[in-house]
Amino acid sequence: MSDRQKGLNLAYEEQFLSVDARYCCRHIYNNFKSSFPGLLLSNNLWIAAKSYNEKKFNEAIERIKHLNIEAWKFLCKIPKNTWARHAFNIEVKCDHVTNNFTESFNA
Repeated sequence: MSDRQKGLNLAYEEQFLSVDARYCCRHIYNNFKSSFPGLLLSNNLWIAAKSYNEKKFNEAIERIKHLNIEAWKFLCKIPKNTWARHAFNIEVKCDHVTNNFTESFNA
C-alpha cells in the first residue's frame, strides 16, 4: 500500500516481482479533491473505491463522468486494480482501500 510515490513503484518492480502494488485511496482522494471539489464527486469516488463488485464501481464512475469529465479522466489514468476494492487480486487477503491500518504501526 503506497501513496503513489514513483520511487516505491520502481522498488516494487525491481525487488518484488510478483507483488501487487496498491495505492492509498485517501491520498488519491486528497489529490482528486484539490482539482475536483464537490461532495457528489467525493462521495462517488469513495463508493467506487469501496465497491465489492464491478457493477457498483461502474455506476459510481459513470456518475463521476456525468458530473465532471476531467475528474473521470483523472481516475481512469490510475489502474483500478491499485485502488478499487472490486479489482483487487483475490489471492491477497486484505481489502483495505486506505493505509490507515499500516499507519498505526508507524506511530
